[in-house]
Amino acid sequence: MSLRAGMCFWTGMIVLGLSAAAAQADTVLLTDDFSGGSLDAGKWTAQVDPGCSLSVSGGVLHSYFTGANAPRGAYAVSLALDLPENWTSFQVTGQWAYVTKVYGEMVFRVSDADATSNYVQAGYKTYQGDAFRRTYTGGNTVDVGRGVPGTLAQFECTITPTHWLFRENRGSGWDTLVNLDTTLFSTTDRIQLRIGGWEYSYTALQHVEVDNIGVSAVPEPATVCLLASGLFGLVMRRSRR
Repeated sequence: MSLRAGMCFWTGMIVLGLSAAAAQADTVLLTDDFSGGSLDAGKWTAQVDPGCSLSVSGGVLHSYFTGANAPRGAYAVSLALDLPENWTSFQVTGQWAYVTKVYGEMVFRVSDADATSNYVQAGYKTYQGDAFRRTYTGGNTVDVGRGVPGTLAQFECTITPTHWLFRENRGSGWDTLVNLDTTLFSTTDRIQLRIGGWEYSYTALQHVEVDNIGVSAVPEPATVCLLASGLFGLVMRRSRR
């Protein structure tokens, strides 16, 4: 192999390698470890009903809620998060715990920020028996008997234009709790998160904790691959001179 051919070969391999890495690189949309003393207004807004509260302390987001024969809750709602153009998937990770339960529900929701009636929601309900609950626009609510995570457990929500996957890890491995096809987000450009809890009937104050929220998205790789292909073609043309 000539020196020029060798340089072209390794240049092409480097370009293709970089393009592959770039194509797989996630776009970070949001991170929050709640290390401050209050809810970060640059990332969240608070939605709190009477008798309920939302606070940040000890590096954790705290939602306290109780009902009064009416639904009352305390939520942190993210600002709208812009997805990369032609995204292929996005993922939300974090930790949650239902620390003090009576008869309420811990909620994690992802909505289309421009059409909030389109959403997927995972959570735990504690009335009429503990259960994991999932619901989404146009689908039936499904409850699966399962004890609530009493201490912070990892969760992972992955959404593609055609699928929704939700998993939880309490320290002994990942349990898949949602694995279904849905095209709710197939044309979505922006998303919004809602985390916290609510209750209907009047009881003692309930407590949910949330920590280490991260949101990332995978952009569509075609543009990067086309660029890499063009650069590789340029290298090859020069090698023939």
